[in-house]
Order: sequence, then structure tokens, then C-alpha cells
Amino acid sequence: MICGFKQQGLDWVDHLVIGGGLSGLAAAYRASQAGQHVRLIEASERVGGCIQTLAHEGGWLLEAGPHTFPSTALALNALCQAVGCLPQPTQAAAHKRYVAHKGKLVAVPGSLWQGLTTPLLSVKAKAYLLAEPFRARFDARQNPDPAISEWVAHRLGPEVLARFVAPFLSGVYAGDPAQLGIGSVLPGLLELEQTHGSLVRGMINRQLEKIAPKSAQKTLKTDVKTAQKKPKYALLGFANGMQTLTDALANALPAKTMMLGQGAAIITPVAQNESYCVQLESGESIRARQLTLAVPAFETARLLAQCMPTEALEPLSSIPYAAVGVVHVRVPVAALQHALDGFGFLVPKSENTPLLGCIWASALYPNRAPQGQALLSCFVGGVNHPEVNSNTDAALMALILPALAQYLKAPETAFECLRVVRWSRAIPQYSPGHRHRVQQLNQALVAAHPNIALVGNYLHGIALNACVQA
Repeated sequence: MICGFKQQGLDWVDHLVIGGGLSGLAAAYRASQAGQHVRLIEASERVGGCIQTLAHEGGWLLEAGPHTFPSTALALNALCQAVGCLPQPTQAAAHKRYVAHKGKLVAVPGSLWQGLTTPLLSVKAKAYLLAEPFRARFDARQNPDPAISEWVAHRLGPEVLARFVAPFLSGVYAGDPAQLGIGSVLPGLLELEQTHGSLVRGMINRQLEKIAPKSAQKTLKTDVKTAQKKPKYALLGFANGMQTLTDALANALPAKTMMLGQGAAIITPVAQNESYCVQLESGESIRARQLTLAVPAFETARLLAQCMPTEALEPLSSIPYAAVGVVHVRVPVAALQHALDGFGFLVPKSENTPLLGCIWASALYPNRAPQGQALLSCFVGGVNHPEVNSNTDAALMALILPALAQYLKAPETAFECLRVVRWSRAIPQYSPGHRHRVQQLNQALVAAHPNIALVGNYLHGIALNACVQA
């Protein structure tokens, strides 16, 4: 195939980034900072991907995607500082979490005593949990990446799985613990168990490792004043919404770097993979020495069809995605008998509702709702209820209304739908063996095309921090 340049006279670029979500913007920013001539193409008319802040008439500020990120997200915080958009902590009450249980909201235990007294677990379940240090480790030789449901049920018990782990996974991944791998989704827990034989022993040993003997402390020559300290955990965001970050990244790029409304049709290697011709859907072409693909897994597989064998791309094309809808709901604070004194709540499958969870958005920052009103961001669908997002906005609101009214102790008539945002392929699902498959893919890609890089939430983690790590 001949790589031609049409209309705008596009020349060679050092680095072409395909995809303008957070991962693509971060990759383009780093490349431009390194002195490369960069171009970023994005199929839609806006950058930011699932990060989108929507202003609604009447003084409402809605998040279509992520609301916050932790202070421990070092790569993300460094990126924020580099582009001059410093995040702000949420209100203190936002640290509290709830889980729906038998029609009521119960606070997630935050201490050992609360864990022993919580109504979320039976006496039998608490006894099983206390015996965790004496339980045999999971046989990783037979199955190095078991399903989370299998591993947690063995390690911590079926009630912990159903009432804590499963709601967490449905709220974060919109997924099912029976279809997600522990080594791919929660590798730290598996490592603790495999290394120390127990989660409890592992956490104790890690704490002991941090405590140096007094005699050894006297010999340390580290300058305490200049030593870097790990940031204290806090939930961060932006007063004007998460889009503050993606807008700042876009504005930090050199002029004419971004081409919006320009999707990539196909990638063709040129001159023994020394460069690549990327034909756009418009018919134009760009030739680049280096590519970064920052699009979903299925799009990446399609674009690489002329670069890699079909079997090598199978790990990409086979990654399933969960559909998620975000229903933004308004309600007068006076109508609620349950205080919005936390981040929100998660809903176990046993509650029999398509509602996955709810973020009390107006409890995070005061400017998200008008005075006297509350803003709720409700998440619906996921792998267990993929059909709900085909409903109309009114029908979707009707499905979750009984649960909202019951959990927050308010009349159904008090709630009003402001807006519904649908993501047909929202969150990649890390099925068992995902991490190994990604490693194999990366090895094959590096061997054949060292100048092509893959970034995105389908690789090493769906958290924002994982998406921007270099």
C-alpha cells in the first residue's frame, strides 16, 4: 500500500498517538515534552474519553465517568502537577462507604472492632474470617490466576465474597467475581497469600518490615528533612470536575497537535517496520516513526490486523467489555431520612436490582448541586444486567427508583432524573489469565514492532493511575 498525503499536506511525524482519552493525552504530552513532533488523532469531536464533566442548567455539575482518584496515585498526581492542575481533596465525610444489605444501608467496617460487630456478616462468617491465618494457601501451581469468587470463598468465606468483594467488583468493574481473575484484578492480595501463606500474616510482616531496630536507625545517614514521604491517603478530584485534567493536558500540547473527528482506518508497516502509514477514515494518511495506540482493545486488534498474525491479536479481540449507564438524579436534601454522610453505597447482587452503586456526588464537593439539593450518580447495568441500558431514560429511572427510595428513606416522588449517560463498552473485564495473555501479547509486539506501544485501561489496570504510567 502506498502512503499518500492529501488535502492538508500532512508530513512525517515522529510520534502518532491514536486515541484522545486520558491515556492518549498523557502519551502525547510526554512525547512532546521529549521534543518529538507529535500528532494525536481522535475519532470523536472531543478528547477525554470517558472523563467528561457536564454542566446542567440550574447549577448542576455532572460527571459522566470517574469522580475521584486517590492521593496514592503517584503517576497521575505527577501528571497533574506537570500541567498545572492541582487536585483538591473531597470533603472529609466522603471517606465513609456503605453497602446495601436487606434493604438498608450498612457502613463498611473501618476497624477490627467494627468488623467483628458488623451486621453484614454472620457469627459463622466472622469465625471463618478469624481463622484465615491458619488456612492453607491456594495452590497457584495448579491455577496461577483463579477466579476471584473461587479464591475469596476459600480464603475469606462466601459471605465476605457476597457482601464485600462482589459489590466492590460490580461497582468498580461492573463485573462478576466468577468471571474475573484474582491475579489480574487484585494481584496484591494473591501475592500476600503466596508469599506469607496468609493475608493477615502478610500484612503484619509488612508492617514489621517498616519498623527498623533502634540500633539500625542510629546508623542511618538519610537526611530526614529531604527524604520523600509517601502521601497520606485522601480522595482527590477537581472543583470543576475531572475534565479539568484532560482539558489541561490538551492545552499543554503544541498547537495543531490534535486532529478531532479523525478515526484511523488501518495501519500498514513501511520499510521493514521502520515507519508506519496510518490511513484515516477520511482517506488522508499520516506516516510516523513511532505509534502509540490508545484505543480500546477491540479497536487495537482491528488496527493491527496488517501488522500481527490473527492468533497473536486474539488476547485483544477476546477481551469482553461491560456496558454501564450513569443515571444522574436530583433530590431535595430535606426529603432524605438517610444522611449523605459518605462517598455513597454499593449494591450486592442479592438485592435484586440493576443498580450497581451510587455516588453521592454533592457530598464530594459543594458546587455539584444547588443549595438544598443533592446530586446522586447512579450506576446501572454491568455484566449481570447488560439489557438495562437498552431502556429509555424514563424506564431506566423507574427500574432504580424503588431501590433509591428504600435505601435513602425518601418518597419515590422526591427523585428526579437529570440526565442519563450510556457507555456501551465501558469497562474491560480481566478474566482469569488476563495478565499472562497481556504479557505474551507485549512480548510478541515488542519483538515484531518495537516502535508500537499500547496504552489503555485494558492492559494493566482500569484505575486512572495505571492508564497514565509511562
